Amino acid sequence: HEALRGHIIELLRSGFGASYEDIAHEVYLLDNSGRIDTLWGATLIELKSDLRRELGDVLARMPAYLADAAARSQSTAPVTGLATDGATFVAYGLRDAALHELARYTTDPERPDELMAWLEPLLSDSLDLLPNLGS
Repeated sequence: HEALRGHIIELLRSGFGASYEDIAHEVYLLDNSGRIDTLWGATLIELKSDLRRELGDVLARMPAYLADAAARSQSTAPVTGLATDGATFVAYGLRDAALHELARYTTDPERPDELMAWLEPLLSDSLDLLPNLGS
């Protein structure tokens, strides 16, 4: 878990210019009912050791995490949730209070630039790159 967190932080810092101070770790929900692993701007990241095995937990908790992050966000960008075990990344958003999978990506260690290209529209605060949460 901590090794994955370190890799994600490095990815945010080197790939997206995030400052260490702007990345929050283990953020307790406003109602103390859970904890967001990593929060950066309008993006929350849920870290898992095996996403296939823990997908049920992600689906159960992600709506509350997204709603909480949206309440905290100072950005006009919609909040995006990423669940990852480092091998697979799944992006989620809320629409009409319902959880929707936005996109899914399986990493290829031989092609790290593809992961960065996939993440860019999900992590960008540029309005023309934001994921479409419409139908």
